[in-house]
Amino acid sequence: MDNPDTSDTQPRRSKRFAGGTATATEGATSAEKSKATTKKNSTSKPLGSKATSKATLKATPKNSKAKASKPGKEDAKKTMDEDEPEEGLYQKEARNALMPLIDELQAILRAFEHSSEASAWYRGLNTRFELISRVANNIKVRKDLLDRIELQDAFVCPSSHELAEDVSHALLVTKYKDLEAHRHAVVRHGLDPVAPSTYCLHKHYLAYQLDDRTAVRVGRPQPFPLPLELLHPAFRTYTAWAVHRSTSSDDPDDDNVIQLDRCVRTLQQTMPKIFSNHDARQKAFLEALVEAFPEDPYHEWCPNEPADVLNSPGNQSKYKIDLVYRNRLTLVPLIFVEVKLEMGEGGDPFWQNNRLYQTYIELCPEAPKNGAPVFFLHLCGNLTFIQLFPHSDCFSPGVHLGIGGAFCDAKKQPPIFQQLGGYVNLQYDYTGRSFDEGYYMIRALQHAIKLIPT
Repeated sequence: MDNPDTSDTQPRRSKRFAGGTATATEGATSAEKSKATTKKNSTSKPLGSKATSKATLKATPKNSKAKASKPGKEDAKKTMDEDEPEEGLYQKEARNALMPLIDELQAILRAFEHSSEASAWYRGLNTRFELISRVANNIKVRKDLLDRIELQDAFVCPSSHELAEDVSHALLVTKYKDLEAHRHAVVRHGLDPVAPSTYCLHKHYLAYQLDDRTAVRVGRPQPFPLPLELLHPAFRTYTAWAVHRSTSSDDPDDDNVIQLDRCVRTLQQTMPKIFSNHDARQKAFLEALVEAFPEDPYHEWCPNEPADVLNSPGNQSKYKIDLVYRNRLTLVPLIFVEVKLEMGEGGDPFWQNNRLYQTYIELCPEAPKNGAPVFFLHLCGNLTFIQLFPHSDCFSPGVHLGIGGAFCDAKKQPPIFQQLGGYVNLQYDYTGRSFDEGYYMIRALQHAIKLIPT
């Protein structure tokens, strides 16, 4: 190999690492150039004089700005995407919600500026515009939009005798109706909690946990709640069967060995495949689950439906669940299933199930009376875990299946959500470990849902 010190790139390296490799001759030459430049600048006129070169005034700042702007934008984008402060999440949402109202206020003030600038109604509207335009800076949670005094008073159009002669009262009435419609939209935005598809994004976790309407009891940042196994027998049954380490070949007491075996083997054959879209993976996943959780006169699978089907269509949640396994007669849900096309796409399906469960108990006041125990199945997992444990066995290449549970133990308290064990890799392995773990999980769930009151 050639010696890099004798290569053609040596002069470039010498200039880059000046002081360590520059020669004395290069240093003297640089010093002479510096003196000449200083002498030239000292004989020139000050920057404020007419003789100052336009290139000196304009080109230099422009060039320096151009050089600094590109990295700055990239850094700002990286900060917003990866390290966005949680406290700024609702400020951004509030700013987007307020923008139509602020634009309408600006349009009215600009249109009537010359004819009504001295009028009392114009000054009052301008004052309100100044205050509303700064509301977003003070929003900590979405509900704050309801409590802001700037948004509580309705926009009332001034009477015709308060207007100048050249101002159309009918036109102003129409514009004030538009203002009031935008104000109502902002208030409704404050009433509407976050959607499940947004709730499951890990970078906004803390912001949603600080909002009373979307917070849950999972041990962060609140104290860790009681285990689900102490709150309902269905969860105790799941844990007992999950740790019962008998396989399909030596489990004579289990009546569903063939169905369980077929279910897990179908999952291992189909789930590792690459699917072109979400619906195709969801359909294949359902076909495997039906082997262990069949449809019969008492149970049914419902794809892409809200859980609160007991309510009238006008009162049902607008958020739909990928798959719901429920009692066919009473419509009580037993299992929520959330499917992701690939690892990390669309956030964490466990947290999406959490938010879906929240909307279910909020819109069904009768459901929490018995605690509303529900199991979660979430396919594919969370990209955050892959970044933290890139060499972990738990998240080796493949498709992963997790299970969780939810319970509502108090009327005025957030529900409790917990993961019930780790994720199972559905990719086939020669040791049989993945099959056994999937078998234990599905078998335990099969026994546990029998104890959910319907």
